[in-house]
Amino acid sequence: ITAVDQAIGKYLLPQIRRFGEIDEVEVYYSSYLGNYFHIILFPSTYRSVWVEIWHPLSLWANELIVSDLSEDYWGKYDFLDGGYMASRLAVLEKLHQRKRQAGVIIIREITAEYYAPVGNWHIRETTKRALEENKIATFEGLKDAIKFVNMRLKAKDKVSLEDIKSIKKLLVQTSIDSFLNKK
Repeated sequence: ITAVDQAIGKYLLPQIRRFGEIDEVEVYYSSYLGNYFHIILFPSTYRSVWVEIWHPLSLWANELIVSDLSEDYWGKYDFLDGGYMASRLAVLEKLHQRKRQAGVIIIREITAEYYAPVGNWHIRETTKRALEENKIATFEGLKDAIKFVNMRLKAKDKVSLEDIKSIKKLLVQTSIDSFLNKK
């Protein structure tokens, strides 16, 4: 499944990079079987961040575990993760359908409610459902969207999205377009 998700994503990404950027920051949400997903799309050329928050006593964690990976404009990512590939495919399909590109942050929280792994298909389908049915907010800036999602996390008292390496990097990077518009 991961190989197929990866291959289709590799096919879609060059097409998406030719599209214009979205106009505002959009936040989507969905959940399934104790997995809670927030997807943030923001005006930018394509790049992506995947964050997983494993709660204590969840399927494979005895303590809170936070992991992240990032993908650049060219489709190069830190390491291969099947869950990310599944969620990424749903996002790329939606961007392709909209004929737009965007920066992407996907946050997956896994709680103790997730007691029986069912494969990566549920990650793709839950992400897809969020993007089709459940836009929960729009913002002018990425920082506001990240703060909003942080307040909605089940682990909000233990996790600060702003402190996660890949998200922190997004918040401090300035695009060349932003730089030129300030002059």
